[in-house]
Amino acid sequence: SSPHERDDGGVVVEESWNLAKLLAINRVDPKRAQELLERGARAEAFVSWILYAYSPEGARIQGPVGYAVSRLSQQPETGAGRVWDRLATRPPKELLALLRAARRGEWVEDRDFRRALRGLKPEGVKELLERLFGT
Repeated sequence: SSPHERDDGGVVVEESWNLAKLLAINRVDPKRAQELLERGARAEAFVSWILYAYSPEGARIQGPVGYAVSRLSQQPETGAGRVWDRLATRPPKELLALLRAARRGEWVEDRDFRRALRGLKPEGVKELLERLFGT
């Protein structure tokens, strides 16, 4: 199997999260991105903090990307914990499928997804797709 594959929606999905790609998609300052990469920041930690920022618990967070970068700067390998870390360790194509189902208004059976992102509006799902997949 190749390290990435094109899904049916035309999005190239990596088999695992790639921090350099995630930081580029989210237009993180290149110098700041390089610092995070050099410090060994984990892509899963970034994904975890982004998911947290879109959850009810992160409702007060104004800039999800800035928040995730700030948390990674403090602790490069540590995500938001609990349900957000569990979702972030899933293969990207699995999370993409869950987000697309939610965007279509379908019932998402996945308990972690429902717990982490309960009440997320369609525009929030769309933003998450942009933040994680550039789509």
